[in-house]
Amino acid sequence: MAMTNEEIKDLVYEKYLDANGLMSGNGSITGNGLRYTSEYLIGLEKNRIYDLSDAYQFFPVIDSCMVKTGLFARDPSLKTDQTSFDDYIPIVFMSVLLKQKYHLWCYDWAIKNNWIFLNTDSNVKNLKSAWLGRMPQFVAHLMYANKKMPSTWQRIVWSYNVAFGPRVGNEDTWCLSFSLKETYKLSGFNDKMEKWAIKFNEGRARKNLPRGLGSMYSKYFNDKKHPLAILFDGVV
Repeated sequence: MAMTNEEIKDLVYEKYLDANGLMSGNGSITGNGLRYTSEYLIGLEKNRIYDLSDAYQFFPVIDSCMVKTGLFARDPSLKTDQTSFDDYIPIVFMSVLLKQKYHLWCYDWAIKNNWIFLNTDSNVKNLKSAWLGRMPQFVAHLMYANKKMPSTWQRIVWSYNVAFGPRVGNEDTWCLSFSLKETYKLSGFNDKMEKWAIKFNEGRARKNLPRGLGSMYSKYFNDKKHPLAILFDGVV
């Protein structure tokens, strides 16, 4: 990436912040603002251009998405929209990467609430979506983020999802597997199964994504100049 923090920020302010101050696809509120903002901060840090001005700008907005400590809505304006694993996975990684406390708070919430992250009215559909304990790979992700060893079954499912979960034509799966594997790299663990899954994932990414995750974001937003497409150019 050949852009500075200032140039990226100018691009973001010009077109890509929504009315809540979160990253978006084209400036419109979508419900994915919290996720895109987490990925934006990850991209800044991966390019070594993240600084305190980014923290001052975005962490208050991220905090405004919290219904309770460790429990998020998808953005401040959509508190009736149920969050799910694809919202929390990048939030947790961003928090670990930038040495924040969101991953600590989310784990504390999970333990105290049986892995149910219900931020909306309790109905069958929302309750199922909110019970992230049904997903061993997510449980393992949050445990790795907090430097705790998951069960063997959770590790197996996590490794399978990292290695084989990303699918050609499904941009979300590549993005989420990236956050899963990069969080593991920061966990302090060094186990053969997870290391093999990460190596296999990155080999598939190099083969299927010509510009790394940048090509995925470019296709996802139909915009080669989107900040996420630029920040993740060549990143696997």
